[in-house]
Amino acid sequence: MKEELIVGIHQPNFMPWMGFFNKICLVDEFVLIDEVQYVRGSVCNRTKVKNNMGDAVWLTVPVNLENGSASTFNQAKIADPNWQKKALNLIKASYLKTPFFRLYFPEIEELLSRDYSSLAKLNIALINFFCVKFAIDTPIHIQSELGIEFGKKNYLNLGITMHFKGNVYLSGGGARKYNDDSLFLKEGIELRYQDFKAPRYGQANGEYIEGLSILDLLFNEGEKGRRYIS
Repeated sequence: MKEELIVGIHQPNFMPWMGFFNKICLVDEFVLIDEVQYVRGSVCNRTKVKNNMGDAVWLTVPVNLENGSASTFNQAKIADPNWQKKALNLIKASYLKTPFFRLYFPEIEELLSRDYSSLAKLNIALINFFCVKFAIDTPIHIQSELGIEFGKKNYLNLGITMHFKGNVYLSGGGARKYNDDSLFLKEGIELRYQDFKAPRYGQANGEYIEGLSILDLLFNEGEKGRRYIS
């Protein structure tokens, strides 16, 4: 039997929830697609954190879209030069009393304080940071650095999977209605779906809230939080 080689693909969202990182753990090669369309009102540029009152609030990166609704992640520019100060103030106020705040906040502060040419660059830097902290060693590739035109939608995912010689494509469950099973089957690639049920972890500031940013897990559980991801 041919050995499995599983490929995962996702947009580089802003400090996403732990399910995003679970997918990275489950695959052999992971690709961040930064040349796909930016979606307004999604989690491309925002994530939920839990403030010191115990409420889930949005932490947002303001963006300008060079090409309007047709803009890609690489074309989404950070709009407000003072966004870092606002974001860091919210993070500090929300997580100051968590067990691992003092350990990790200086690194988060340094990362967010850099200048980034696009939202994609910021998000990719943060995703790589969290992977290091949670000892996730899956190779991560960037679509724009591959220099190959794979097509769009199903053809993009299929092309990337074939490029890495994958025989399994791991998709998010929400993409079932968009995926063309026959297209993958024709190339001998199994279309598999992630089925991640996020476990509860120790969470400061009141009642537990599901689906928060990976930042919440890091400040509350530290690097031991890896066990909740995988």
